Amino acid sequence: MKDMREPDNAEEPVVELDNVCFSFHRRPVLENVTLSLKRLDFTALIGPNGGGKTTLLKVILGLVTPRSGRVRILGGRAGETSHRIGYVPQGVDVNLRFPISVADVVSMGLTGPGLPRRWLSRREKSAALASLDRLGMERHAGRRIGELSGGQRQRVFLARALATQPEILLLDEPTAGIDARGQAEMYLLLRELNERMTILVVSHDLLMISTHVKSVACLNRRLHYHGQAEITDEMLETMYPCTEGEVCPVELIAHGLPHRVLQHHPEDE
Repeated sequence: MKDMREPDNAEEPVVELDNVCFSFHRRPVLENVTLSLKRLDFTALIGPNGGGKTTLLKVILGLVTPRSGRVRILGGRAGETSHRIGYVPQGVDVNLRFPISVADVVSMGLTGPGLPRRWLSRREKSAALASLDRLGMERHAGRRIGELSGGQRQRVFLARALATQPEILLLDEPTAGIDARGQAEMYLLLRELNERMTILVVSHDLLMISTHVKSVACLNRRLHYHGQAEITDEMLETMYPCTEGEVCPVELIAHGLPHRVLQHHPEDE
């Protein structure tokens, strides 16, 4: 398998968002979001449901256009470089009865957005099988996707995202619906992949990401970025307020070790 392409300047950001704003039906979703990721960064994107996390990934992919702000991905415009990005969306909707093989699902990653629609060459089909082998799924290549477990299907979708040997990997809740062992295996795999590509992963599993990511970004319309695998009380107060105005119990990542932070609640009095 050929080596990954490297940016001309490894110190230049591969993802650069500057004061990005996006609204849906006039409702603000992203407000003045600024984020800069360099090559081989491994960043967790956390925040409450509806905070704009999936929308931010779509902005990076060029699937939606911000109302204002600047977006540069791998030195180009968002959308122009989407073929150099691997994407594993949240809760991929699969018709389990549809007769498509695992190998065909992965091959679809070679004819995705930004790539020409055509028949795959023998070399490309070999690349798809190599991507499956990389994730320990090659022996399932001929099986129907609906015959696999949830964890196995997630590995197949990751193999599809990796088929083009991307420089950036975006994942939206990749361990949702997977058991604890599968989650641990997924993050170990992502840490290995991070040796060759930049990774931005959306997750609510703070305990799991605490030992693997290099930095954390918290998003609740506005973004707070911390250059280490650490979440501060200030970030939590912004990201996870309770309806009573108190901070809800959450898992805190601090210096690579998980800690549970239990803030004062009025009902405890």
